[in-house]
Amino acid sequence: MDTNFFQPVDGVKLTREVDAKDLWDNPNQLSEEMSPKLDLQGNPEMLATGNACDPYRVRGKLSWADIGRYGLATEVSWMSVGRKQLEYAAGALRRFRTLVAQLAKVNPIHLSCDEKLAFWINLYNALIMHAYLAYGVPRSDLKLFSLMQKAAYIVGGHSFSATAIEYVILKMKPPAHRPQIALLLALHKLKGLEEQRKSAIDTFQPLVAFALSSGMYSSPAIRIYTASNVREELQEAQHDFIRASVGVSSKGRLLIPKKCYTALPKAL
Repeated sequence: MDTNFFQPVDGVKLTREVDAKDLWDNPNQLSEEMSPKLDLQGNPEMLATGNACDPYRVRGKLSWADIGRYGLATEVSWMSVGRKQLEYAAGALRRFRTLVAQLAKVNPIHLSCDEKLAFWINLYNALIMHAYLAYGVPRSDLKLFSLMQKAAYIVGGHSFSATAIEYVILKMKPPAHRPQIALLLALHKLKGLEEQRKSAIDTFQPLVAFALSSGMYSSPAIRIYTASNVREELQEAQHDFIRASVGVSSKGRLLIPKKCYTALPKAL
């Protein structure tokens, strides 16, 4: 669970020039600014990245080697901050804290469905990565669930944990191939507070399964979602994930990851 994958995003760059203090009135832009993205040109020595990315370890197993856009993704296996990078990292951290503080002024209740989708997906992915940096890497489903309960942002004056965002706000179902999560959810009787339910999307969107990244190897690559194109971006996320993880082996066997096996029937 200790690696994250970032897809290249067309037309999106790390935008330091945006005033982070004035974004609370534009929740979607705020969530886009918070979304994990890399400035590899700025300080490449801070990150351990690989040139040939194969996130689902399918090369050598399939009868072809092209895994689409995932082949262009960047894998971050560890991060280091020494004296040379300390000033850069401190500035980035200050900016991120300013962005997080702006969430307290956001009112997500009045966002449209597409605005909510993009906002909460981006926020979830940012929160999970923030939690990994703050608390370390979970080594089991139980520890991952505990981390998701612990990690939370204050949005509009109310606390939203990663668990609440995934299962209350975005109405996701626990994956069938991870029964421990379903059991833990049942034990905790997660229903969400009234203010959380008001901020939720109207109906379950199965394609969101291909957008949320919990940091596990089976998670989809992180990308930025926009309110104006979130439906198309979710379709692209599904297509890219399938192309990178589904195929026919050299022995003629169909290889399908468990995420597709459980999520695709709901998305079709």
